[in-house]
Amino acid sequence: MGLNPDFPMSCMIENYKVEIDSIADFYELQRFIKEKISELTLLIAILTLYIKNILNNFVCIFMVKNKLIYSAIIALLTICPLLTTGQIEVYRSYEHYMDTSNKELYKSIKLAAFKNNFIFMDLKGNKHKIPCDSIWGYTNEEKIFYKVKDYRGSSLKVETVNNRIVLYSDLRDDTYIFDHMIIPDKKLFVYFSKTLQDTIYPLEEHMLIEQYNLTDIEKLKLNQLRHKGRLKKKNSITGIFYIIEAIFN
Repeated sequence: MGLNPDFPMSCMIENYKVEIDSIADFYELQRFIKEKISELTLLIAILTLYIKNILNNFVCIFMVKNKLIYSAIIALLTICPLLTTGQIEVYRSYEHYMDTSNKELYKSIKLAAFKNNFIFMDLKGNKHKIPCDSIWGYTNEEKIFYKVKDYRGSSLKVETVNNRIVLYSDLRDDTYIFDHMIIPDKKLFVYFSKTLQDTIYPLEEHMLIEQYNLTDIEKLKLNQLRHKGRLKKKNSITGIFYIIEAIFN
């Protein structure tokens, strides 16, 4: 069925009024519109393909980067047990402690309840149960040196070591109940020995006098520290025990 429009006629194209005087002009207008639609379709197809290629490239780059990141993470997780500074170094004796070429390393340590054993986990994840009385001391993940005090595994933090004295500390739970209230607290216990190999004693004035041949001036300083409540305390400014500054420096 053909079209028989009435002429003359007019239409609007791109805000311009176009006059159509004959059927030839009408068909010419149809051809022009089809060309524009084809051009627009082609342009949309090109833009779609371009955007698709950009997205594909972005996804590929993202996957490659992620693959590299994942590979790096896996590699780090694999070698970290060998490189980490958070290792525990265990000493079976004073001689073992002094022998830096013979290190016994573990990943974690805990005290077995009521068993008088330490539970160590090695760098491969295997657990080892070792009697407390066979461990002389250890350095924990934070590089803090502890001396094992007894067969139950009580461990003292080594605070100071010099050519005259070794000081140890033990921060214990000191929670108490007052008028139906539970009041959590901590209490610091301080100990000493002449060397790392010698017997450990509570840091008390009379024990120091028994173990050391102190001069009269040193005894006077010791007595002054006790009266001032500084015998077992550190200087808040220097971070050094008062007894080290006053007598055992």
